[in-house]
Amino acid sequence: MPRVTGLGVTGGVFWSGDRFADATEGVRLPGYVRVDLGARYRFGAAGRQQTLRIALENVGDARYLVGGYAFAASGGNVFFGMPRTLRVSLQTGF
Repeated sequence: MPRVTGLGVTGGVFWSGDRFADATEGVRLPGYVRVDLGARYRFGAAGRQQTLRIALENVGDARYLVGGYAFAASGGNVFFGMPRTLRVSLQTGF
């Protein structure tokens, strides 16, 4: 953001199409779209660089399932996706 030094915006749109929950392709999981928005502000305080981050994940509070057979990392398990979630963090340099 050129008008405010240190301010930046973030965001993302995450899409997943239909996929199968098991190897036999007997259960199909529906696709979904999730939108995330956020901002960060970098500033100096106490002689150190600070970064404040605020993120709102799943802005539309979409109901969705994560995982399935195609996702080896999940072991074929299916989980409910996170509801609308606000995350706030402060990072300090040393």
